[in-house]
Amino acid sequence: AAGLFIPVLGWELNPMFGAAAMSLSSFCVVTNALRLNLFQVYNTKKDKKIKSRKEEKIMENILTHKFCFIAAHGDVDGVYNENNEDVISTRTTNYAFKEKCFYSVACHCAKNLKDELMRIGINLFVGYENEYRIGYNDTVFADCAMEGAKQICSGSTFEKSKAFMLAKYDDAINDIYKSLDSEKNDSIKNTLFWDAAFLLENKENLVFEGKLSLTLSDIV
Repeated sequence: AAGLFIPVLGWELNPMFGAAAMSLSSFCVVTNALRLNLFQVYNTKKDKKIKSRKEEKIMENILTHKFCFIAAHGDVDGVYNENNEDVISTRTTNYAFKEKCFYSVACHCAKNLKDELMRIGINLFVGYENEYRIGYNDTVFADCAMEGAKQICSGSTFEKSKAFMLAKYDDAINDIYKSLDSEKNDSIKNTLFWDAAFLLENKENLVFEGKLSLTLSDIV
């Protein structure tokens, strides 16, 4: 490039200076490349942990408990909290549940999550295969959902606890149908009808599987 000045001004550059300039250019390139190692583009130490504190707490407690009850949001892969963080799912480490009981009131969790926990070797899984519905009289829905846990804690076998739970659903549905026969208010009749329909749907979606001949005392 310095040769452009020869026809105009007659300037000529000593080849030694040209060589020195080229060397200095290479030196600058290499030095700047090495300086990049000192620049920290991203520091992973400041990353937030994906695992939720609720998940960690459950995993800590399940180590010393044989019966895990949880009521939360759910999907086919597991149960999650209000921040959409996994609490128990196919994406978490669940080996602490081996030979224990998992009792949930959560939508859809009796699909992939159930299969995962059964593969690990839990003694009992209770959950719902599809959406868990709640009607107007939420007390009745809670009583039905808790009946299995109530019977398990009272000493019944898992099989009898399942039967008691299904019977609780049947009794609640029948009581509503009896009320429908005598109810005159159309609005109340409509509410009662949907309560009965939702209870029946929950009963049909209930999954109660495992070693049903056991009792809670057998595994504690």
